[in-house]
Amino acid sequence: MLGIFAAGWQGYDKVLPAECLHEVGVYEFAPTKIYSTNRSDGYAYSQKHSPSAKQSYILHYKALNGAPYNIKRRFSYKSQALKAKQQGNIVRRLVEGTDEQGKIHSYVLEPQESISSMVREHKIYYGILLNVPIAYFIFLALYGYLRYSRRNQ
Repeated sequence: MLGIFAAGWQGYDKVLPAECLHEVGVYEFAPTKIYSTNRSDGYAYSQKHSPSAKQSYILHYKALNGAPYNIKRRFSYKSQALKAKQQGNIVRRLVEGTDEQGKIHSYVLEPQESISSMVREHKIYYGILLNVPIAYFIFLALYGYLRYSRRNQ
């Protein structure tokens, strides 16, 4: 739970405000290749067992018209990746922003999605990651208090 809280804290802190982001442009991307990768959930239930790995498939896209951008989409099943590749080219908006350290953050948006809605969705996601462990620890404390108070009556 502490790891989830830390991920939420770091992610929430790294979300750039909408004012710091600017649109790079709208680009068309063509699917180029599909490759498989193993993604670990990072949780080992004992020292004898390694973390379980889930195979996922990544569809790589390259921007047309000589633009230097590439994007990746992750799929759980190879059939989903093949279907997306058969659908052909996709159109996406690219948004970039610079944080306080000068690091450039790039985001890929749907053509109709606004920058403010993307920032709001990221804030909600990381806010949930922050609040779930807090709610869990409050539940455990309340449960322990009620159990302890019933024993002492």
